Amino acid sequence: MAKPKSKAMIAVDAVQADLKTYLAPLGFRCRGRNFNRTVDDGLVQVVNIWMGPSDPPGIIYIPGLTRNLYGLYSVNIGVYDSGISRYKHGEHYKKLSWVSEHYCFIRKRIGVVNEKDCWWKTTPKDQAEMFRLLKIQEEGFFERYSTREKIFNELYQDLDSRVDFESPRRIVCAFMQLQEGNVEEARRLLFDQAVATKVSHKWHSEYVVELANRLGLGVLEV
Repeated sequence: MAKPKSKAMIAVDAVQADLKTYLAPLGFRCRGRNFNRTVDDGLVQVVNIWMGPSDPPGIIYIPGLTRNLYGLYSVNIGVYDSGISRYKHGEHYKKLSWVSEHYCFIRKRIGVVNEKDCWWKTTPKDQAEMFRLLKIQEEGFFERYSTREKIFNELYQDLDSRVDFESPRRIVCAFMQLQEGNVEEARRLLFDQAVATKVSHKWHSEYVVELANRLGLGVLEV
């Protein structure tokens, strides 16, 4: 017999139902706590509800931080690209029929202030604010990353930035260039990344060299 749902889980289920009502007309499908919208071949936008502990006391122990997240939830958004995932994971790549937010190469949490996570209560006030911020992201974040051309433009504006992207931008851009068949540009990007981090992050520079070799781009002399 299945365990009865807690009050906290039922409350978050209600938030999810309202979120589904909002996202469905925008083309998002729902499975579990994740919503998917395919905007291009292999390019999927994701909205995710991440629920805190559903049973009391709900204490989360993190080094340097202790929080009671019982009954709270956060909302994450992201973008997934099957080609990028294939190049990134190599032989460990698995084709996904449904995308969970943690597989995305572009990720963001709604409501983050000064790099601090935002966790929402299941109150009408918090829910209204969450929907307000989500609408802003729909018009900003999801529009900015709605096509590969726009993602390319975002990457090349500042290849040193780490905003929104899970991996260094040069590496992401190299993966995308390989999808387009631009091998030399991909190699240049990885070379620049290896050189830029050779002193400050030697282990990362070595990883980039190994990555280039795995991708068949030849040995990078850095």
